[in-house]
Amino acid sequence: MRPGGLEVVAHTTVVLVRHAQAERGTTDPGLSARGRDEANAVAKALAGEPLAAVYCSPQRRARETAAPVCAELRLEPKIRDGLAEFDRRATEYVLLSELRAAGDPRFDACMAGDLTPWGIDLPTFRAEATEVLAEILATHAGGRALVVTHGGVLNVLLGAAVGIDRMWFFHPDNCGISRLVADTAGGVRVASVNETPHLPPPPPAA
Repeated sequence: MRPGGLEVVAHTTVVLVRHAQAERGTTDPGLSARGRDEANAVAKALAGEPLAAVYCSPQRRARETAAPVCAELRLEPKIRDGLAEFDRRATEYVLLSELRAAGDPRFDACMAGDLTPWGIDLPTFRAEATEVLAEILATHAGGRALVVTHGGVLNVLLGAAVGIDRMWFFHPDNCGISRLVADTAGGVRVASVNETPHLPPPPPAA
């Protein structure tokens, strides 16, 4: 108890990071040269935080983003399928911006929460991500853990915390940092969304 009788609540913090910029042209791409710079930058930004564990999507772009943080903290990443993006079964890696520019009907479907073109539905996608979050909160109660994942996963987890039922409500930057905080009563709130001051400046326009 604090002076005055105020109860000290042991909050649990989950630090969420979207993967760094990926290379183009492969089904499960690793990071581009800029992506490696972004991953190193986020590792430096988080180096002073008392992270007890690093959870990561199995997709290569996420694992390579987590690698510098894990090396800095001497932690092995905990790979969880539920942190994979909705395109996990796709035969190509295509950005949503590219689908929109091409007039591809998959863009409008995705914006409406229809993930069936990628072989999964929104309730399943959300449930899988939420299950991993529940595991993290139970395992690291009162502590702090890092999750390296994807834009879709970030949207469903942060959206659920603020009561948004639709698929998308913000566009996370590569290696943007967001934070969820849970209290001992089971309440989860959003502490920050898409922190980016740690990132290198964008390349000059061509």
